[in-house]
Amino acid sequence: MSILNNLVRKTLTASSGSASETFNSNGTCQQIIVQPATASTQYDISLIDVASLVVFKRTSKIGNLNALVTLPLAGAYTLSITNATVDEAHKVFIGIRNS
Repeated sequence: MSILNNLVRKTLTASSGSASETFNSNGTCQQIIVQPATASTQYDISLIDVASLVVFKRTSKIGNLNALVTLPLAGAYTLSITNATVDEAHKVFIGIRNS
């Protein structure tokens, strides 16, 4: 049983359909949750490393996203919301198990 002991919580507010924020983390990402303020909002979400490699991406998502993943993280990452149909807040939760 994994224990998520590093929780990254961000609120990204889209402007002109996009928003991004950088965070640092080391460990294994186990879960990514996105909750837009409106259930009918469509958006794309990406997690990008310092070398501009997209390590996680979901496109044309409508409403909440609850993705269970196994994604090794080391260093800085940019969390990006793009193509949002509504300029509003998106709450993002990233659950990480430290190695």
